[in-house]
Amino acid sequence: MPRADKNINQNVEIELEKLGYKISDWNPNVTFNKEIEEVLSTASKRQTNEQGMPDRIFFDTDEKLLILVEEKQSIKDHDNPDITQGAISGIKWYLSRFLNKELIKNHKNLVNYFNSYNIIGIAVSGNLQDDYGHKFDCFVIDRKRDDIKSINYINSFVDEDSFLSIFNNTNIEEKIQKISSTTKKINNLLRSIDSQKRPILLSALMICLHKTAENGNNFCDYYKTIQNNLLSKTIIDVCISVLKKENIPEEKLKILKTELGFLEIDAELNSERNNTLKYILNELEEVIIPLFNDKTFVKSNYDIIGTFYEEFLKYAGISNVKKGIVLTPRHITTLFTKLIDIKPNDRIVDLCCGTGAFLIAGMNALIDKINNSELPNKQELIKNVKTNQLLGFEVNTTMYICAISNMLFRGDGKSSIHNCSSIKNNEADNILKEFQPTIGFINPPYSGKENSEDPTPKEITFLIKLLDNCSRYALMITPLSVYNKLPETRTQILQKHTLKAVINMPKDLFAPNANTNTAICVFETNRPFNYNEDEVIFYDLQDDGFVLNKNAGRTDIYNKWKDIEKSLLDDVVKGKNVPDNIKFVKTRIKKRDEWCVYAFSKTDYSGLTTKPFIKVIKEFLSYKAKKDLNILNNEEMDEIDRINFLFSYYGDNLIKSYNIQKIDTCNWKEFQIGNDNGLFNVENSRGDIQTKNRNFETGDKMLISSGKYNNGFIERIEKNIKDKSQLFNKNSITIDMFGNVFYQDEEFYAVSHGRVNVLIPKFDANKYVLLFIVAMIRNEQYRFSYGRGVYQEESEDIVIKLPSTPQGQPDFEYMEKFIKELPYGDLL
Repeated sequence: MPRADKNINQNVEIELEKLGYKISDWNPNVTFNKEIEEVLSTASKRQTNEQGMPDRIFFDTDEKLLILVEEKQSIKDHDNPDITQGAISGIKWYLSRFLNKELIKNHKNLVNYFNSYNIIGIAVSGNLQDDYGHKFDCFVIDRKRDDIKSINYINSFVDEDSFLSIFNNTNIEEKIQKISSTTKKINNLLRSIDSQKRPILLSALMICLHKTAENGNNFCDYYKTIQNNLLSKTIIDVCISVLKKENIPEEKLKILKTELGFLEIDAELNSERNNTLKYILNELEEVIIPLFNDKTFVKSNYDIIGTFYEEFLKYAGISNVKKGIVLTPRHITTLFTKLIDIKPNDRIVDLCCGTGAFLIAGMNALIDKINNSELPNKQELIKNVKTNQLLGFEVNTTMYICAISNMLFRGDGKSSIHNCSSIKNNEADNILKEFQPTIGFINPPYSGKENSEDPTPKEITFLIKLLDNCSRYALMITPLSVYNKLPETRTQILQKHTLKAVINMPKDLFAPNANTNTAICVFETNRPFNYNEDEVIFYDLQDDGFVLNKNAGRTDIYNKWKDIEKSLLDDVVKGKNVPDNIKFVKTRIKKRDEWCVYAFSKTDYSGLTTKPFIKVIKEFLSYKAKKDLNILNNEEMDEIDRINFLFSYYGDNLIKSYNIQKIDTCNWKEFQIGNDNGLFNVENSRGDIQTKNRNFETGDKMLISSGKYNNGFIERIEKNIKDKSQLFNKNSITIDMFGNVFYQDEEFYAVSHGRVNVLIPKFDANKYVLLFIVAMIRNEQYRFSYGRGVYQEESEDIVIKLPSTPQGQPDFEYMEKFIKELPYGDLL
């Protein structure tokens, strides 16, 4: 089978080999399948009815997977509409051959054959090794629509399982899409109602449709016959009646009746011609309620009511993790139940349960324990779980009502959810004392204080309350900053309870609603921490395999979570693997130590190459040219103008070809940045230089703040005071609170509120050595974020590896020579 094109990119082969593929498996020159050959026998892109071949074909008969690839050397050809020239148009042409009805009709043996295959098309152009120098598009044949569909969440080659997962999306994800679609419809219909009241109405409607042999509620049989202007009152009455039979206390029913009062006075909803409530009831009855009878879906711990709540507020423009309206993802609520040894008789509490997600996960975990045990009377034990082993507190009335309806459809537990604060509340204290929880799960409100008199962050207040009221375990997910602040408070906690593990979560865990650095802490309660014997596991889960989807939020589209979770549990719970000192550290801690993996992990230098050093050089050269040409903050200039300026500054020296080389660091030594034996004196921003309330005049000195670009440069200033002690000398390094590191080649001021630290060399420094050190400090940037900033103490404690002399001192001569000999080093 001859190859039609000559566009093969060697960098594509490098990428495929990295993923473990055999290049020979992607070669269309091999005659491996007569059906594929038959379809492509007339697929010439010149449309001469002759044979045509994509650049690569991957075919797995066992998995029924076919991948076609079109490659172009230059990204300018990627979007060319001419199918003989363009990567996208070319791959779509080949894919269309497998949708060609005339062709399939004339070859009947092909009809069922390719209908059972998963077919992918990939268009790739440019150099995959260059982050900005390539384009990648993925398409699939969508059999349901008989069309070619773009898969925008795949932007590089992936392993075969990940390709297959495109087609293997579970029924759960499809059902989640249905929920999302239904939410949008209902939200549209209820746009006249306050967004905070919509979740309450939905919960009431769901409760009205709850039908069991015990409660005798037949509302679903007759609501369509009720006059529209009488339906609102009937809904309230039925809702209260159902909950009364479910033993919801009278005071809770009064709260609900008050909250639903708006329904009877809404003129639009109570119009005789308005069928909105009936339409919504029908939608819930046909689409949503059946999901509660779907065993697979129920066991997934998906929070249906919580989704309604979150979506309604999102559509109203309220989407803020600090306001407590962001749901804990269901794979995290499930993970909580696996991080500890749950027993069938455990009693689970959530002090701010929201819509009940943790209680749902805990209930399912307890039921699974019972079903998988040898215990007698399993049905009685399961009933006891639902009625007596779950406890929740929720101060927000809307979420409280959502939680009741959520638990109602899960089988029970709603009467053990209390509409009150669990903090500094005698009623809550009495309930907790009587309930005697053994395990606590919590995702508390983020930020803020409990009251003006108590400066302790809410997260810590909730954690202490949870720890002191659970007899076995307590788990919390909260911002990373909680684990490195208030060392005295954390020390006091360890006087009573033992920290077992801290697991850093992906930054986008709560996306798209929030990007918050969070971590899960696992405590064994009522056992003081032993600093001499107890070891804490710190784990860095940078990637949970979930991908942000425009319509469905973060989803496990590649089906990766199962393996990632297993690896995590093997490390954290079962201790199967040896800690690697990078993402998985098991260590003893000291008083005042941070509870964070980044405080204990060791940077892996085994893969160090010349690439980060070249990047530092190129960034500095670009900054220097823009600074000298006075265009650093020229927002009117486009990229082409900037490129032209760079060429005018450096000439043809900018055009270089080079290879990335691996660096052997085996004989390098570790050196501390600051403190007595460090390489630098570390100082904070001097004085009080503010940009918000400008207290300086325009001048000729650089002003440096926190930021990723242009060396942190803001503008040129002159301090409006005689004292120049706030001015820093050139040949220094700046590192801001986010870990952005730059070499400063002239005198500068630093903005105080930007939390810029200045590294002043204790040795005879030059730009080559300092640029080398900048590149090495940047290897430590993964440790820092908004939740764990770089302040003076953190800067001093940074340890980096450097080339060393036989006497064990930094080899500055080697560093200087190294930078000078790198590509672009001659332009410094």
